[in-house]
Amino acid sequence: MKRNLLFLVAVTLVLSTLHMACKKDDDDKNGNDKTKKNLMTYDGKEYDLAFGFIENWGDYFNSGAYNFDITLFSSGITYDTATDQTSGTGHIIYFELMSSSETQLVPGTYTFTNTGDYKANTFEDAGFAINFNITTLTGEIERDITGGTLKVAKTGNVYEFTIDAIAEDSKPVTGYYKGVMFYFDETKKKSQSGKPFIRSNQEGL
Repeated sequence: MKRNLLFLVAVTLVLSTLHMACKKDDDDKNGNDKTKKNLMTYDGKEYDLAFGFIENWGDYFNSGAYNFDITLFSSGITYDTATDQTSGTGHIIYFELMSSSETQLVPGTYTFTNTGDYKANTFEDAGFAINFNITTLTGEIERDITGGTLKVAKTGNVYEFTIDAIAEDSKPVTGYYKGVMFYFDETKKKSQSGKPFIRSNQEGL
């Protein structure tokens, strides 16, 4: 009896494994793979996202909240750690987030506002560019973001960003990125004259 029971359990486990494998194959064939990809979407087109920066500017606006700039880049753009310079042509999306913590970008939902208060869990400046050339500072499409949210999650040193925003032309901008970010402490460089543009040799925003 015990041997038969063990045999039955073994058969059940095998059949269960085969069922799950077949279901996954079917899901993949039907386009139901739930694995998220690092990309942004605008006007019905998808654009890849390959790496990103977090720049800590401290209490840049003297508002009591702390400015962490998030910039995500596509392939086609590269970053040279030796020269601290970006170069190339690709896609960029940028958010100027206000965190409640002086030392870290606090996980949570950051919401667009244009009040000029620069309070925690908000962003007042954001935008994106498609096929943007960092040398000439020109892109095929350049838009400000004027509404929506950016959700931030973090596990260890891996960040996860979920974008649900509105561009200035009222078209939705969505996106997702998960990965380790380049981190820069810019708190000693605070200057209201402008921040370096995406770590290129071009100054100002």
